[in-house]
Amino acid sequence: MTEQYTEFQKRAIESVKRIWRLYVVNQEPEEMESSFRMLPEDFLMIGTGRHEFYKNRDDFLKGMTADQVEARDIQFELQDEWYEAQRITDDVCLVYGGIWIREKSTPGKPVLIDMEGSRFTVVCRDTPGGVQICNVHHSMPYLDQGEDEYYPKSLATLANEAVQKSRALEHRMELDHMTELYNRIYMERHVSRAIKNENGYFLAIDLDDFKCVNDSKGHLTGDEVIREFSRVLKRSFSPAAILGRMGGDEFAVWESCSADYDAVEKQFLRLLKECSVLSERLHVSVSCSAGIAGSRRTGEDFTALYNRADKALYRAKGQGKGVVCRAEEFE
Repeated sequence: MTEQYTEFQKRAIESVKRIWRLYVVNQEPEEMESSFRMLPEDFLMIGTGRHEFYKNRDDFLKGMTADQVEARDIQFELQDEWYEAQRITDDVCLVYGGIWIREKSTPGKPVLIDMEGSRFTVVCRDTPGGVQICNVHHSMPYLDQGEDEYYPKSLATLANEAVQKSRALEHRMELDHMTELYNRIYMERHVSRAIKNENGYFLAIDLDDFKCVNDSKGHLTGDEVIREFSRVLKRSFSPAAILGRMGGDEFAVWESCSADYDAVEKQFLRLLKECSVLSERLHVSVSCSAGIAGSRRTGEDFTALYNRADKALYRAKGQGKGVVCRAEEFE
């Protein structure tokens, strides 16, 4: 390829090669200063750094001085380089190519700067005083952009997958591991947010005589009852209901609605019917009682609402199994 170049193009390649070696490898301040002073006043430089956009020689020299101060403790070595030239006019050509620069190995420094794949274009003009470098554009390929990708699709895909995994993990942290209902902490958090914005009903639900199940059938059966009950709980209330396991055999439901107590009690009665079916299937008695407290965005917080429903639940359990009581009846 070299034999096809004109003498000017050959000199241009050598000038660009010298500039790169001087700027990146040798870094001799005095020689760099004298060489770069020969650049035209309207010299244009676009580098790899976000700040490296210089529209004249003086700005470039200031930026170069600052860069050299920053890099004074780093030494680079040239691993590979290649240059080509392309004619623009008889006295103007474009030199383009690539250079591979790597930081010299330093004891105690395991991670080194490696600029493999660096590429450049340089516009050169033939003048009576020699080759004049007018414009330099230096860039690095985006490392996270896959081969033959128009944009960093691979990085975007990885980022989206990471976000999805993070959201999935965050969601898992909100759930009770056995039932996949909200755990106590997040049940309180979600209901606290809901009662500020909407009317609704809070149900405190307790399995009847659950301790007897554990004592007579064992904890494995008890765990199965808990899991199966959580499934029928989901089926008994609306898809928008907030469901949680408060601990042990205690559950809670927030049902947002404009309906009255009667509608919510019907949902609870549906839950009791599901429990009867569950009892037959598991060959163990499954029943529950509940206390219901209504909320009308009065500024009441979660703790106060929960305590009202819990007091109603206490009265319900005092009346037998499968009973529901309204908090307002005792307030």
